[in-house]
Amino acid sequence: MMPPVALELQPRMNTTSHPTNLWRLRAHSAPREIPPGCICHATGPGLGLSIPARYISNFSPHEANASKKSPHVDVDAVLREAQGRGITSLGVWMETPMETPWGKTTDKMGSIAVAKGKAYPPGIHVPALTWFADDASQEIDWDLQKKHIEFLISSGLDGIVIAGTNGEAVTLSAAEKSQLLQTTREIAVQLGRPDITITLGTSGSCTRNVIAETHLAKEAGADFVLVLTPSYFHFAMTQDAILAFFEELADVSPLPIVIYNFPGVVAGLDVNSEMLERLGQHPNIVGVKLTCGGIAKVARVTAQYKPEDFAALAGQSDWLVPALSVGSTGVITGVANLYPKVCMQIYDLYKAGKVKEAEAAQLKLAQMEWGFAKGGINGTKWVVAKIRGYPLESCHCRRPYPVYGDADKQAWILKVVEPLAAVEQGLGKRGE
Repeated sequence: MMPPVALELQPRMNTTSHPTNLWRLRAHSAPREIPPGCICHATGPGLGLSIPARYISNFSPHEANASKKSPHVDVDAVLREAQGRGITSLGVWMETPMETPWGKTTDKMGSIAVAKGKAYPPGIHVPALTWFADDASQEIDWDLQKKHIEFLISSGLDGIVIAGTNGEAVTLSAAEKSQLLQTTREIAVQLGRPDITITLGTSGSCTRNVIAETHLAKEAGADFVLVLTPSYFHFAMTQDAILAFFEELADVSPLPIVIYNFPGVVAGLDVNSEMLERLGQHPNIVGVKLTCGGIAKVARVTAQYKPEDFAALAGQSDWLVPALSVGSTGVITGVANLYPKVCMQIYDLYKAGKVKEAEAAQLKLAQMEWGFAKGGINGTKWVVAKIRGYPLESCHCRRPYPVYGDADKQAWILKVVEPLAAVEQGLGKRGE
Protein backbone atom coordinates (compact mmCIF):
# COMPACT_ATOMS: atom_id res chain seq x y z
CA MET A 1 0.00 0.00 0.00
CA MET A 2 1.48 3.35 -0.97
CA PRO A 3 1.74 6.04 1.71
CA PRO A 4 -0.49 9.10 1.43
CA VAL A 5 0.97 11.57 -1.02
CA ALA A 6 0.68 15.22 -1.88
CA LEU A 7 1.63 17.15 -4.97
CA GLU A 8 4.21 19.87 -4.54
CA LEU A 9 5.04 22.47 -7.16
CA GLN A 10 8.74 23.04 -7.83
CA PRO A 11 10.45 25.10 -10.57
CA ARG A 12 12.06 23.33 -13.47
CA MET A 13 13.53 24.29 -16.84
CA ASN A 14 12.27 22.39 -19.84
CA THR A 15 14.12 21.64 -23.06
CA THR A 16 13.41 25.10 -24.48
CA SER A 17 14.70 26.79 -21.33
CA HIS A 18 11.29 28.11 -20.34
CA PRO A 19 10.10 27.64 -16.77
CA THR A 20 7.71 24.76 -16.27
CA ASN A 21 6.30 23.01 -13.24
CA LEU A 22 7.70 19.90 -11.66
CA TRP A 23 5.06 18.10 -9.66
CA ARG A 24 6.57 15.63 -7.22
CA LEU A 25 4.97 13.20 -4.85
CA ARG A 26 5.79 13.63 -1.19
CA ALA A 27 5.12 10.96 1.43
CA HIS A 28 2.86 12.92 3.76
CA SER A 29 -0.86 13.31 4.19
CA ALA A 30 -2.56 16.06 2.21
CA PRO A 31 -5.55 16.51 -0.10
CA ARG A 32 -4.94 14.49 -3.23
CA GLU A 33 -5.74 17.14 -5.80
CA ILE A 34 -4.51 18.33 -9.12
CA PRO A 35 -5.60 21.90 -9.89
CA PRO A 36 -8.40 22.84 -12.32
CA GLY A 37 -7.81 22.44 -16.00
CA CYS A 38 -5.31 19.59 -15.80
CA ILE A 39 -5.09 16.70 -18.19
CA CYS A 40 -2.86 13.82 -17.17
CA HIS A 41 -0.60 11.91 -19.49
CA ALA A 42 1.88 9.29 -18.33
CA THR A 43 5.32 8.67 -19.71
CA GLY A 44 7.82 5.98 -18.81
CA PRO A 45 10.19 3.41 -20.25
CA GLY A 46 8.98 3.25 -23.82
CA LEU A 47 5.39 3.85 -22.71
CA GLY A 48 2.69 6.40 -23.20
CA LEU A 49 -0.59 6.24 -21.27
CA SER A 50 -3.47 8.66 -21.04
CA ILE A 51 -4.93 8.42 -17.56
CA PRO A 52 -8.56 7.16 -17.84
CA ALA A 53 -11.19 9.88 -17.75
CA ARG A 54 -12.78 8.36 -14.63
CA TYR A 55 -9.83 9.65 -12.66
CA ILE A 56 -10.21 13.25 -13.88
CA SER A 57 -12.88 15.86 -13.29
CA ASN A 58 -14.78 17.08 -16.33
CA PHE A 59 -14.83 20.66 -15.06
CA SER A 60 -13.15 23.21 -17.31
CA PRO A 61 -10.99 25.80 -15.57
CA HIS A 62 -13.69 28.46 -16.01
CA GLU A 63 -16.48 26.21 -14.70
CA ALA A 64 -14.37 25.02 -11.81
CA ASN A 65 -13.41 28.50 -10.71
CA ALA A 66 -16.91 29.84 -11.18
CA SER A 67 -18.45 27.07 -9.11
CA LYS A 68 -15.68 27.18 -6.51
CA LYS A 69 -15.25 23.46 -6.96
CA SER A 70 -11.84 21.83 -7.20
CA PRO A 71 -11.55 19.10 -9.81
CA HIS A 72 -9.32 16.33 -8.56
CA VAL A 73 -7.61 13.15 -9.55
CA ASP A 74 -7.59 10.00 -7.46
CA VAL A 75 -3.81 10.05 -7.23
CA ASP A 76 -3.57 6.68 -5.51
CA ALA A 77 -5.51 5.06 -8.33
CA VAL A 78 -3.36 6.77 -10.94
CA LEU A 79 -0.18 5.63 -9.19
CA ARG A 80 -1.33 2.06 -8.92
CA GLU A 81 -2.04 1.93 -12.62
CA ALA A 82 1.18 3.73 -13.56
CA GLN A 83 3.41 1.58 -11.37
CA GLY A 84 1.74 -1.55 -12.66
CA ARG A 85 2.93 -0.57 -16.12
CA GLY A 86 6.44 0.41 -15.10
CA ILE A 87 5.78 4.12 -15.58
CA THR A 88 8.11 6.48 -13.74
CA SER A 89 6.77 9.93 -14.62
CA LEU A 90 3.32 11.46 -15.07
CA GLY A 91 2.96 14.58 -17.17
CA VAL A 92 0.45 17.24 -16.11
CA TRP A 93 -0.74 19.59 -18.86
CA MET A 94 -2.56 22.74 -17.77
CA GLU A 95 -4.94 24.55 -20.06
CA THR A 96 -4.10 27.98 -18.66
CA PRO A 97 -1.78 29.42 -16.02
CA MET A 98 -3.65 29.44 -12.73
CA GLU A 99 -3.39 29.72 -9.00
CA THR A 100 -2.94 26.41 -7.20
CA PRO A 101 -2.52 25.43 -3.55
CA TRP A 102 1.22 25.31 -4.27
CA GLY A 103 1.65 28.59 -6.12
CA LYS A 104 0.88 30.09 -9.51
CA THR A 105 1.65 27.92 -12.52
CA THR A 106 3.91 29.50 -15.11
CA ASP A 107 3.53 27.13 -18.03
CA LYS A 108 1.29 24.40 -19.33
CA MET A 109 3.36 21.39 -18.50
CA GLY A 110 4.78 19.64 -15.46
CA SER A 111 5.35 16.10 -14.27
CA ILE A 112 4.64 13.86 -11.32
CA ALA A 113 7.44 11.60 -10.16
CA VAL A 114 5.87 8.22 -9.48
CA ALA A 115 8.75 6.20 -8.07
CA LYS A 116 12.52 6.42 -7.90
CA GLY A 117 14.40 4.08 -10.23
CA LYS A 118 16.19 1.08 -8.79
CA ALA A 119 19.32 1.90 -6.84
CA TYR A 120 22.73 1.57 -8.43
CA PRO A 121 24.43 -1.35 -6.66
CA PRO A 122 27.29 -0.38 -4.34
CA GLY A 123 30.79 -1.79 -4.62
CA ILE A 124 33.44 -2.14 -7.31
CA HIS A 125 32.45 -1.77 -10.96
CA VAL A 126 34.92 -2.10 -13.83
CA PRO A 127 34.83 -0.26 -17.18
CA ALA A 128 35.89 -3.24 -19.27
CA LEU A 129 38.63 -2.76 -21.84
CA THR A 130 37.77 -3.49 -25.47
CA TRP A 131 40.32 -5.51 -27.44
CA PHE A 132 40.88 -5.16 -31.19
CA ALA A 133 42.64 -7.13 -33.90
CA ASP A 134 45.97 -5.77 -35.12
CA ASP A 135 45.05 -5.29 -38.76
CA ALA A 136 43.59 -2.66 -41.04
CA SER A 137 40.01 -3.31 -39.97
CA GLN A 138 40.66 -3.33 -36.20
CA GLU A 139 37.55 -5.43 -35.61
CA ILE A 140 36.93 -6.57 -32.05
CA ASP A 141 39.12 -9.53 -31.09
CA TRP A 142 36.25 -11.62 -29.77
CA ASP A 143 38.40 -14.48 -28.47
CA LEU A 144 40.42 -12.15 -26.29
CA GLN A 145 37.36 -10.07 -25.39
CA LYS A 146 35.54 -13.13 -24.06
CA LYS A 147 38.63 -14.26 -22.15
CA HIS A 148 38.89 -10.87 -20.47
CA ILE A 149 35.19 -10.69 -19.59
CA GLU A 150 35.42 -14.17 -18.06
CA PHE A 151 38.33 -12.97 -15.91
CA LEU A 152 36.39 -9.91 -14.72
CA ILE A 153 33.17 -11.73 -13.88
CA SER A 154 34.97 -14.64 -12.22
CA SER A 155 36.89 -12.24 -9.98
CA GLY A 156 33.71 -11.37 -8.06
CA LEU A 157 33.33 -7.75 -9.12
CA ASP A 158 29.99 -6.09 -8.38
CA GLY A 159 29.43 -4.83 -11.90
CA ILE A 160 30.73 -4.46 -15.45
CA VAL A 161 30.56 -1.27 -17.51
CA ILE A 162 30.58 -1.80 -21.26
CA ALA A 163 31.59 1.06 -23.58
CA GLY A 164 33.02 3.36 -20.97
CA THR A 165 36.10 5.50 -21.49
CA ASN A 166 38.43 2.54 -20.88
CA GLY A 167 36.31 0.58 -23.35
CA GLU A 168 36.92 3.23 -26.05
CA ALA A 169 33.22 3.97 -26.32
CA VAL A 170 33.65 6.74 -28.88
CA THR A 171 35.14 4.24 -31.37
CA LEU A 172 32.35 1.67 -31.06
CA SER A 173 29.29 1.35 -33.28
CA ALA A 174 25.84 0.78 -31.82
CA ALA A 175 25.92 -2.79 -33.13
CA GLU A 176 29.27 -3.43 -31.44
CA LYS A 177 28.00 -2.05 -28.14
CA SER A 178 24.98 -4.30 -28.34
CA GLN A 179 27.07 -7.38 -29.13
CA LEU A 180 29.54 -6.60 -26.34
CA LEU A 181 26.70 -6.29 -23.88
CA GLN A 182 24.95 -9.47 -25.00
CA THR A 183 28.23 -11.39 -24.92
CA THR A 184 28.95 -10.16 -21.40
CA ARG A 185 25.52 -11.28 -20.19
CA GLU A 186 25.91 -14.68 -21.85
CA ILE A 187 29.27 -15.21 -20.15
CA ALA A 188 27.80 -14.12 -16.82
CA VAL A 189 25.08 -16.75 -17.19
CA GLN A 190 27.64 -19.42 -18.06
CA LEU A 191 29.68 -18.52 -14.98
CA GLY A 192 26.70 -18.66 -12.65
CA ARG A 193 26.34 -14.89 -12.21
CA PRO A 194 23.34 -14.10 -14.44
CA ASP A 195 22.31 -11.08 -12.38
CA ILE A 196 25.62 -9.24 -12.28
CA THR A 197 25.02 -5.55 -12.89
CA ILE A 198 25.89 -4.47 -16.42
CA THR A 199 25.97 -0.79 -17.34
CA LEU A 200 26.27 0.48 -20.90
CA GLY A 201 27.87 3.77 -21.88
CA THR A 202 25.33 5.56 -24.07
CA SER A 203 26.93 8.96 -24.51
CA GLY A 204 26.57 10.93 -27.73
CA SER A 205 26.47 14.34 -29.31
CA CYS A 206 22.71 14.81 -29.55
CA THR A 207 19.75 13.94 -27.36
CA ARG A 208 18.01 11.95 -30.11
CA ASN A 209 20.92 9.55 -30.54
CA VAL A 210 21.50 9.09 -26.82
CA ILE A 211 17.81 8.26 -26.34
CA ALA A 212 18.09 5.67 -29.12
CA GLU A 213 21.10 4.08 -27.42
CA THR A 214 19.25 3.79 -24.11
CA HIS A 215 16.66 1.68 -25.91
CA LEU A 216 19.43 -0.37 -27.52
CA ALA A 217 20.88 -0.91 -24.05
CA LYS A 218 17.54 -2.12 -22.73
CA GLU A 219 17.06 -4.52 -25.62
CA ALA A 220 20.57 -5.94 -25.24
CA GLY A 221 20.13 -6.62 -21.52
CA ALA A 222 21.74 -3.72 -19.66
CA ASP A 223 20.63 -2.72 -16.18
CA PHE A 224 21.75 0.93 -16.25
CA VAL A 225 23.18 3.47 -18.67
CA LEU A 226 26.16 5.77 -18.08
CA VAL A 227 25.90 9.13 -19.84
CA LEU A 228 28.36 11.97 -20.45
CA THR A 229 27.39 15.56 -21.11
CA PRO A 230 27.23 16.12 -24.90
CA SER A 231 30.19 18.31 -25.79
CA TYR A 232 30.70 18.73 -29.54
CA PHE A 233 28.94 22.09 -29.31
CA HIS A 234 30.45 22.70 -25.90
CA PHE A 235 30.32 26.47 -26.35
CA ALA A 236 26.51 26.26 -26.39
CA MET A 237 26.15 23.88 -23.44
CA THR A 238 25.14 26.23 -20.67
CA GLN A 239 24.09 24.97 -17.27
CA ASP A 240 20.44 25.13 -18.34
CA ALA A 241 21.21 23.22 -21.54
CA ILE A 242 22.99 20.45 -19.62
CA LEU A 243 20.13 20.16 -17.15
CA ALA A 244 17.60 20.08 -19.98
CA PHE A 245 19.55 17.31 -21.73
CA PHE A 246 19.65 15.00 -18.74
CA GLU A 247 16.03 15.67 -17.76
CA GLU A 248 14.69 15.09 -21.26
CA LEU A 249 16.72 11.89 -21.51
CA ALA A 250 15.60 10.68 -18.10
CA ASP A 251 11.95 11.30 -18.95
CA VAL A 252 12.05 8.69 -21.71
CA SER A 253 14.95 6.36 -20.99
CA PRO A 254 13.84 2.76 -20.40
CA LEU A 255 16.77 2.29 -17.99
CA PRO A 256 17.95 4.26 -14.95
CA ILE A 257 20.67 6.80 -15.68
CA VAL A 258 24.04 7.31 -14.03
CA ILE A 259 25.51 10.71 -14.88
CA TYR A 260 29.13 10.49 -16.01
CA ASN A 261 30.93 13.66 -14.94
CA PHE A 262 34.33 13.69 -16.67
CA PRO A 263 35.22 17.28 -17.67
CA GLY A 264 38.50 16.09 -19.17
CA VAL A 265 36.78 14.41 -22.12
CA VAL A 266 33.88 16.87 -22.60
CA ALA A 267 35.77 20.12 -23.21
CA GLY A 268 35.78 21.02 -19.53
CA LEU A 269 32.01 20.89 -19.04
CA ASP A 270 31.25 20.13 -15.40
CA VAL A 271 28.06 18.95 -13.73
CA ASN A 272 28.43 20.96 -10.55
CA SER A 273 26.90 20.34 -7.13
CA GLU A 274 23.98 22.65 -7.74
CA MET A 275 23.11 20.74 -10.90
CA LEU A 276 23.51 17.38 -9.17
CA GLU A 277 21.14 18.51 -6.43
CA ARG A 278 18.46 19.13 -9.04
CA LEU A 279 19.14 16.16 -11.31
CA GLY A 280 19.17 13.78 -8.34
CA GLN A 281 15.50 14.56 -7.80
CA HIS A 282 14.52 12.94 -11.09
CA PRO A 283 13.10 9.45 -10.51
CA ASN A 284 15.09 7.99 -13.39
CA ILE A 285 18.50 9.45 -12.49
CA VAL A 286 20.05 7.26 -9.82
CA GLY A 287 23.69 8.27 -9.47
CA VAL A 288 26.80 10.03 -10.68
CA LYS A 289 30.29 8.82 -11.52
CA LEU A 290 32.71 11.56 -10.48
CA THR A 291 35.80 11.21 -12.64
CA CYS A 292 36.36 14.89 -11.88
CA GLY A 293 37.93 13.78 -8.59
CA GLY A 294 35.49 15.94 -6.68
CA ILE A 295 35.41 14.45 -3.19
CA ALA A 296 33.55 17.52 -1.97
CA LYS A 297 30.83 16.66 -4.49
CA VAL A 298 30.57 13.20 -2.94
CA ALA A 299 30.07 14.79 0.46
CA ARG A 300 27.41 17.18 -0.82
CA VAL A 301 25.52 14.42 -2.63
CA THR A 302 25.62 12.32 0.55
CA ALA A 303 24.27 15.26 2.56
CA GLN A 304 21.39 15.72 0.14
CA TYR A 305 20.37 12.17 -0.80
CA LYS A 306 20.14 8.67 0.53
CA PRO A 307 22.47 6.41 -1.49
CA GLU A 308 19.59 4.23 -2.62
CA ASP A 309 18.00 7.32 -4.21
CA PHE A 310 21.08 8.94 -5.73
CA ALA A 311 24.53 7.39 -5.42
CA ALA A 312 27.91 9.10 -5.70
CA LEU A 313 30.65 6.91 -7.16
CA ALA A 314 34.36 7.67 -7.30
CA GLY A 315 35.74 7.73 -10.82
CA GLN A 316 39.15 6.37 -9.85
CA SER A 317 40.17 3.87 -7.19
CA ASP A 318 43.13 5.90 -5.91
CA TRP A 319 40.71 7.94 -3.79
CA LEU A 320 38.26 5.16 -2.93
CA VAL A 321 38.78 5.27 0.84
CA PRO A 322 38.45 9.08 1.04
CA ALA A 323 35.28 8.81 -1.06
CA LEU A 324 33.83 6.07 1.14
CA SER A 325 34.57 8.16 4.22
CA VAL A 326 32.13 10.84 3.04
CA GLY A 327 29.42 8.51 1.80
CA SER A 328 30.38 7.21 -1.63
CA THR A 329 28.80 3.88 -2.52
CA GLY A 330 31.83 2.61 -4.44
CA VAL A 331 33.82 3.17 -7.60
CA ILE A 332 33.92 2.58 -11.32
CA THR A 333 37.64 1.98 -11.87
CA GLY A 334 39.77 0.92 -14.81
CA VAL A 335 42.33 -0.57 -12.40
CA ALA A 336 39.91 -3.46 -11.82
CA ASN A 337 40.77 -4.63 -15.35
CA LEU A 338 44.04 -5.83 -13.85
CA TYR A 339 43.69 -5.90 -10.06
CA PRO A 340 40.01 -6.51 -9.26
CA LYS A 341 40.70 -8.34 -6.00
CA VAL A 342 42.89 -5.54 -4.66
CA CYS A 343 40.09 -3.03 -5.37
CA MET A 344 37.49 -5.25 -3.74
CA GLN A 345 39.76 -5.85 -0.74
CA ILE A 346 39.98 -2.11 -0.04
CA TYR A 347 36.22 -1.71 -0.30
CA ASP A 348 35.45 -4.76 1.83
CA LEU A 349 37.96 -3.82 4.53
CA TYR A 350 36.50 -0.35 4.82
CA LYS A 351 32.91 -1.59 4.95
CA ALA A 352 33.92 -4.12 7.63
CA GLY A 353 35.22 -1.30 9.81
CA LYS A 354 38.88 -2.17 9.24
CA VAL A 355 39.73 1.37 8.24
CA LYS A 356 43.47 1.28 8.98
CA GLU A 357 43.92 -1.83 6.86
CA ALA A 358 41.86 -0.27 4.07
CA GLU A 359 43.96 2.89 4.22
CA ALA A 360 47.21 0.93 4.02
CA ALA A 361 45.99 -0.98 0.97
CA GLN A 362 44.72 2.28 -0.55
CA LEU A 363 48.17 3.86 -0.37
CA LYS A 364 49.73 0.98 -2.27
CA LEU A 365 47.01 1.09 -4.90
CA ALA A 366 47.38 4.86 -5.33
CA GLN A 367 51.07 4.46 -6.09
CA MET A 368 50.33 1.85 -8.75
CA GLU A 369 47.38 3.74 -10.26
CA TRP A 370 49.64 6.57 -11.38
CA GLY A 371 50.82 4.20 -14.08
CA PHE A 372 47.30 3.96 -15.50
CA ALA A 373 46.74 7.71 -15.19
CA LYS A 374 49.97 8.75 -16.90
CA GLY A 375 50.01 5.86 -19.34
CA GLY A 376 46.59 6.65 -20.79
CA ILE A 377 44.26 4.10 -22.36
CA ASN A 378 46.94 2.73 -24.69
CA GLY A 379 49.42 2.36 -21.83
CA THR A 380 46.76 0.76 -19.65
CA LYS A 381 45.93 -1.80 -22.33
CA TRP A 382 49.60 -2.55 -22.95
CA VAL A 383 50.42 -3.18 -19.29
CA VAL A 384 47.24 -5.22 -18.68
CA ALA A 385 48.09 -7.40 -21.68
CA LYS A 386 51.72 -7.70 -20.60
CA ILE A 387 50.97 -8.76 -17.01
CA ARG A 388 48.01 -10.98 -17.87
CA GLY A 389 49.78 -12.66 -20.76
CA TYR A 390 47.43 -11.46 -23.49
CA PRO A 391 48.69 -11.14 -27.09
CA LEU A 392 50.43 -7.76 -27.25
CA GLU A 393 49.37 -7.34 -30.88
CA SER A 394 45.76 -7.03 -29.66
CA CYS A 395 46.45 -4.33 -27.07
CA HIS A 396 46.39 -1.34 -29.42
CA CYS A 397 43.62 1.24 -29.27
CA ARG A 398 41.60 1.96 -32.35
CA ARG A 399 43.33 4.52 -34.52
CA PRO A 400 44.11 7.35 -34.44
CA TYR A 401 44.96 6.76 -30.76
CA PRO A 402 48.75 6.19 -30.90
CA VAL A 403 50.39 2.83 -30.28
CA TYR A 404 52.10 2.56 -26.89
CA GLY A 405 55.34 1.49 -28.47
CA ASP A 406 58.10 3.47 -26.76
CA ALA A 407 60.38 1.02 -24.92
CA ASP A 408 61.23 3.51 -22.16
CA LYS A 409 57.56 4.21 -21.49
CA GLN A 410 56.80 0.50 -21.46
CA ALA A 411 59.59 -0.13 -18.93
CA TRP A 412 58.36 2.74 -16.74
CA ILE A 413 54.71 1.68 -16.62
CA LEU A 414 55.62 -1.94 -15.94
CA LYS A 415 57.86 -0.85 -13.06
CA VAL A 416 55.05 1.24 -11.52
CA VAL A 417 52.17 -1.20 -12.05
CA GLU A 418 53.64 -4.69 -11.68
CA PRO A 419 54.43 -4.69 -7.91
CA LEU A 420 50.76 -5.24 -7.01
CA ALA A 421 50.57 -8.39 -9.16
CA ALA A 422 51.85 -10.54 -6.30
CA VAL A 423 49.29 -9.02 -3.92
CA GLU A 424 46.48 -9.74 -6.39
CA GLN A 425 47.59 -13.33 -6.84
CA GLY A 426 47.78 -13.85 -3.09
CA LEU A 427 44.17 -12.84 -2.48
CA GLY A 428 41.52 -15.56 -2.37
CA LYS A 429 37.94 -15.45 -3.53
CA ARG A 430 35.84 -12.65 -2.13
CA GLY A 431 34.28 -13.53 1.19
CA GLU A 432 36.61 -16.42 1.97
